[in-house]
Amino acid sequence: MKTLNILTFALAALIFTACGDPSRMADEDKPKDRLAEEILALEGTLKKQMDNPTIDTASAVSLIIKSDLFADRFQQDSLTPHFLFKSGAVARGIGQYEKAIDLWDRVVTVYPDFEKVPESLFFQGFTYDNDLENMPKAEEKYEAFLQQFPKHPIAKDAKMLLAVVQSGKSANEVVKEFQQNNQATE
Repeated sequence: MKTLNILTFALAALIFTACGDPSRMADEDKPKDRLAEEILALEGTLKKQMDNPTIDTASAVSLIIKSDLFADRFQQDSLTPHFLFKSGAVARGIGQYEKAIDLWDRVVTVYPDFEKVPESLFFQGFTYDNDLENMPKAEEKYEAFLQQFPKHPIAKDAKMLLAVVQSGKSANEVVKEFQQNNQATE
C-alpha cells in the first residue's frame, strides 16, 4: 500500500511538471492584444499598490508569467522589452531575484537597442550585489555597465558600487568609514 501511494504521488508530480505552469497554459492561446491588455492591467493594479506595505503577490506573479509568455510568443513586438523590464522590477520586488536577473538579461541580450538596456544591466549588478550577495557577478555586471555606458547618468553610482564590491567590505562598513572620515574632517 505504501508503495502504491509513493507511485501515485510520483505519477501526479510527473504529470504536473510535464504539463507546465497551469496559469501560463491558460494564456498560451490568447491573442496578442488581449494578453497585452491583461499585462497592462496588472501593471496598473500593482502601481496602485505602491503605497501599501504589502503587495498582491498573486498579481505580481501573474504579471511575470504573462510578460514572459508575451516575450516568448511575440519577441518582435515593440512592447516586449518594456514588459520584460517592468516584470524584472516586479520579480525583484517580490524576492524572485534570479528571475529578475533573467528578465533583465533577456532585455540586454535580445533587445540591445531598447532604451532601458543600461538600467537592465545596472539592476542585474545591483541585485547580485544587494540581494544575492554574489560579489563576483555584481562586479562583472557593474564593469560591463561602465564599459558600455560610461556617460550614463547612473555611471557614477555604478562606479561607487563597483568600488565597494571590489573593496570586499560590507555596505555597513563602508558607510561607517565614510561617516568617520566626515567626522575627522569637520
